[in-house]
Amino acid sequence: MYVICREDETLTDSGAVRQKALKEINWYGSVTAGLPVTSGLQVYARVESLAHRLLENGVLQVNAVIKLFAVPGSGKKNGCFGQNGQPAVCFTGRVDTSTFIKLRPVKGPQDILSIRHRIKVEKTTARPGRISVIGSLKIEVEYLSPVSLNGRVTVFATGQPLKDAAIKVLDMNEERVLHETATGADGTYIFEGIETGTFLVHAEAEGFEPQEQIAVIMLQDTVNFVLHRRASEQKDAV
Repeated sequence: MYVICREDETLTDSGAVRQKALKEINWYGSVTAGLPVTSGLQVYARVESLAHRLLENGVLQVNAVIKLFAVPGSGKKNGCFGQNGQPAVCFTGRVDTSTFIKLRPVKGPQDILSIRHRIKVEKTTARPGRISVIGSLKIEVEYLSPVSLNGRVTVFATGQPLKDAAIKVLDMNEERVLHETATGADGTYIFEGIETGTFLVHAEAEGFEPQEQIAVIMLQDTVNFVLHRRASEQKDAV
């Protein structure tokens, strides 16, 4: 069983959105006891290590090593594993578990800010010589997701990519040019670290009619353009 949810998003000064992803998983383990289990048993769990690795397509792999402790439930000798007045004995076990968390776009491992956890023992079953344990592990990942605007410019009728088309991002109110770039050989463009909000995106190229569209950027937006040749260019082409 697992639950994934998204929490509040906060825009940072670096043009990235601070994100939180939460996932809860169940884990299963056991503790082997050298003596018959007594009724005073208490089982505790501790996360020994939590390692992570960022995979392709924004998937974060988290590997956890959990240590289990089976100890008496009270300080009294009759609640211990020991017999005939011998000291109490603590038995331990180990659980290795792994999970995958789908994140929104991240540039690299440096954008993983923190991984916090909370572990809980949900159920124990005592049998002679063994204690079965079921627990839950909540993992909270805080990371930065870059804000970006991208798109592609193609030529009407042919569908061919248009290189060196000028792309400008303008303020909706004052129509000031905030960002500008040019398309590459494949007709694509990208603005990274851009602000969130609503903007005008203007595309133009020599010999083509300019075009303007709206971009609404919450985290990422894609605005494509199909430019038409000017009438004079069309006549020359004929």
